Amino acid sequence: MNHSYHEMIIGHGKCFSTVLLAEAQDQLPAADYRAGYHVAQFLATRLALQQRGRPVAALLIKDLGEKSIGALDEFFQQAASALR
Repeated sequence: MNHSYHEMIIGHGKCFSTVLLAEAQDQLPAADYRAGYHVAQFLATRLALQQRGRPVAALLIKDLGEKSIGALDEFFQQAASALR
């Protein structure tokens, strides 16, 4: 979910949140989108959740390659097992 979603739900419950960021950030000039904007939202979301006492994991992944996606899959499997 994006930063706006987390801002909407931040005061509700004690959900475990995971925020992701890829090392490689694309620029989208046509949309006036700069890579730093996404990084700022990632950091702000993590901080806002932490300040509210919400459990949050902030993950930096290399890319969307098979290895990275496999590592994410493993993380989510372990997190789900720990939360049961």
